[in-house]
Amino acid sequence: MKILIVDDMETRHELIAGWLSTVTDEILEIYCVFSVEEAEDVFSDCYEFDYIFLDHDLGGPEFMLSDEYQTGCTVADMIVARNIQYKEIVVHSINLHGAMNIQYRLPQSVIIPFFTLVTMNTLPGNVFNH
Repeated sequence: MKILIVDDMETRHELIAGWLSTVTDEILEIYCVFSVEEAEDVFSDCYEFDYIFLDHDLGGPEFMLSDEYQTGCTVADMIVARNIQYKEIVVHSINLHGAMNIQYRLPQSVIIPFFTLVTMNTLPGNVFNH
């Protein structure tokens, strides 16, 4: 299973990766990126993911405006522009306004608060698609 985690906090990468290992027996290929630039680098080589976990505020202050560059909205725009394929996008930002702006760009994404996400006992698609 190919996973992309986009978050500026290393502890969140670790928590999501650890949680994933408890909810699936599949072999995980996890790409962890901390910034818009790193996401762009990954998208130059990878065009398909099973899950993308996306934060809004990627560096700098919390509750950034969505028109700032270092946000998940910029990554969402890249996903659309590059036609990145995925089965599920989970927006896990504490910035609800920013998360809703990402969902506007990626209407099929789901917003799940971070601490709810890492306490779920199944993958998000298993909850929302059945």
